[in-house]
Amino acid sequence: MQVVISSSAAVGIYDLHLIDNSGEYLSQSAVITVSVNPYTSAFKTYVFPNPCSADSISIKVCVPGDATDISAGTSVNGEVRIYTVTGEQVWSASEVFEKGYGPGDLATAGSNKNIITWDLKNSNGQNVSSGVYFYMVEVSGQGSDKGKIAIVR
Repeated sequence: MQVVISSSAAVGIYDLHLIDNSGEYLSQSAVITVSVNPYTSAFKTYVFPNPCSADSISIKVCVPGDATDISAGTSVNGEVRIYTVTGEQVWSASEVFEKGYGPGDLATAGSNKNIITWDLKNSNGQNVSSGVYFYMVEVSGQGSDKGKIAIVR
């Protein structure tokens, strides 16, 4: 049997009631505990795919937090900026990031958290050229992280 807990379920302890397809009560099982494993390591970012030959690239922003942050949906403001090798800013976006989500979020509830997608277009909506770009992510109370992105068209 597979049990699916809603991603919006609060951390806590719940009774499990089994009901068949007709709505008939079957039994009551043991208690289920809903818990979280928050990301608690250092603030950092990952880019994928890199190098990129697709139509977009994703930046995963790993923001440390604890179980309380995840339950409360605690968030922080941030910004990502993309630059050419000459230092010209080609794209930027402001985002709200949730605390407690990191690189290994395998659970469905966390798998799409804190991901910024860049469509490889500049601020004017034009495709950027092949080459190396730099990104900078700054998050309130967390600091900043930077790295390189290779675009292959």
